[in-house]
Amino acid sequence: MVATSGQGIAIPPGTVTATNFHAGIVPAHPPPLTLLNSGANVMLVWPTNDTGYRWEATTNLNSSPSWNPVSALVGAVNTNNTVANAVSSAQMFYG
Repeated sequence: MVATSGQGIAIPPGTVTATNFHAGIVPAHPPPLTLLNSGANVMLVWPTNDTGYRWEATTNLNSSPSWNPVSALVGAVNTNNTVANAVSSAQMFYG
C-alpha cells in the first residue's frame, strides 16, 4: 500500500494485527537505478540530482525481513551517485 503526502490510511479497529509495519512517503518519480557487476563488487548507480536515498540490504525476504543500511560510501562519477558493495557467496537482497 502506498500513500502520498496528505493522504491517510483508515483501518477499522480490531481488523488488523501486525508485528511489523513500515510506512513512508514514496516519491511520485523515484530515481532510475542501475545495478552493475564490477569485478568483485556490485554497484548501484543513480542520478546525483536525486537526493535523500539510502541503500539497504537483508539476507532473507521472510515475513519480517531485517533491513540494514549498506555501509559503503556514496561517490559521484560525472552526473551519477555510485555505491559499491563487495560480492560474497552469502545470499543478499537489496532495496
